[in-house]
Amino acid sequence: MVKIQVRRDEELVKERSKIKSGNISKNVIVIYIDALSRANALRKLKKTMKWFEKNSQKDSKFDTFQFFKYHSMTPYTTNNLYESLFGTQFSLSAGLKQKQQSYLKTYKENGFITGHSTDFCQTSPLDLYPWDKLVDEPYDHEGISFACDPHYTDPVSPYSLFKGPYSSQRRCLYGKEVADYVFDYGNQFLRAYPEEKKILYLDFLDAHEGTGEVVKYMDDKLVNFLSNLEKDGMLEDTSIVLYSDHGLHMHGLFYFLQYEVVNIEIALPTLFLTMPKKISAEYKDNIKSNEQKLVYAHDIHNTLLSFANGLQSNVNSSLLTSLPLDRTCQDILLKDLSCFCNYN
Repeated sequence: MVKIQVRRDEELVKERSKIKSGNISKNVIVIYIDALSRANALRKLKKTMKWFEKNSQKDSKFDTFQFFKYHSMTPYTTNNLYESLFGTQFSLSAGLKQKQQSYLKTYKENGFITGHSTDFCQTSPLDLYPWDKLVDEPYDHEGISFACDPHYTDPVSPYSLFKGPYSSQRRCLYGKEVADYVFDYGNQFLRAYPEEKKILYLDFLDAHEGTGEVVKYMDDKLVNFLSNLEKDGMLEDTSIVLYSDHGLHMHGLFYFLQYEVVNIEIALPTLFLTMPKKISAEYKDNIKSNEQKLVYAHDIHNTLLSFANGLQSNVNSSLLTSLPLDRTCQDILLKDLSCFCNYN
């Protein structure tokens, strides 16, 4: 049995409340689903997609944007994820003249309380790829212990096709799906700090398996998580980013049949942004125009920074700003991947 209880840290509240900043969004929820193409999100997360669609209507309190030409930099995780979290590609980090900080440091410096929950037994993206030029930042609250349970993750064979975070079967632990624990932790974190500035990062591997089917089992959980927060008025000052690093690149049936759509989906992952209209009003024209422009992980990085500290002069490539119309795949340093920026 796994019991989750996120305890409010009053000393942390006192410390962070002293920090004043010009943040754009009081609260931020980031939902990262590895290996989820935009097309597969539409196929397998139908209820979640309807929630985003509902919250893009004129009578909604929110604006929702989907980025049709959000393009992977590589067909694998590291460069895309490191670009979104650290602002640089992993493959280029060795050449940095100074250390590159995680986006999370900016949130702490601007008074945010930070929380993270994941279905993968890894406290940091640098656990697998240590690099002295990239400096990670720990979250204030971390929900990970259930993902390291040996009844779920086999420490001898963590990449099993039949057990654990890469399984092509439903991922269960003690009578519940592992995603339930991730959402439960995230929900408790948000409710533990109802008035404070905070960011929650939820991390999932449900789409990272060869069939492309397992991710559908988190649809009800994800839409219920968002709907309950909305119903309880907890999204009034909250911006939500749903994104992936690339599409399905596991060697499943469609991969071996060499369908062109496989490469298109690898190149075009999921990216949705939902903001309360009172926040998005100032940026809506820019964001709307960016929906049909070529965007990539570095734009996500700068957008996260902007939510925390406003549109600083050094942030010139954010989804909240007007991005170049003539950007090409060469501009995003595409590697080991064909350019599909004209597809949507």
